[in-house]
Amino acid sequence: MEKVGIHDAKAPDFEDRQAGSADNELDWVEQHLEDIGALTTIPGNLRRYFNFESYLRDMKLGGEVSFEKIDGTVYAFWS
Repeated sequence: MEKVGIHDAKAPDFEDRQAGSADNELDWVEQHLEDIGALTTIPGNLRRYFNFESYLRDMKLGGEVSFEKIDGTVYAFWS
């Protein structure tokens, strides 16, 4: 899949491809999973065992999401 980023700001589907921003990629993926309700079935005392790094790696390797860092903020884009 093609990497999407800030350089595509004038593309007609740019707003649909924006996936939010965070201080870093791990914060973004944790917030994304929280937003879609994927973590609701994991009890709070077990959440620390969820491997956000592996999940993020798989999302990136699978071409689902790409990131750009600008002025200390990480922006996520759906591919």
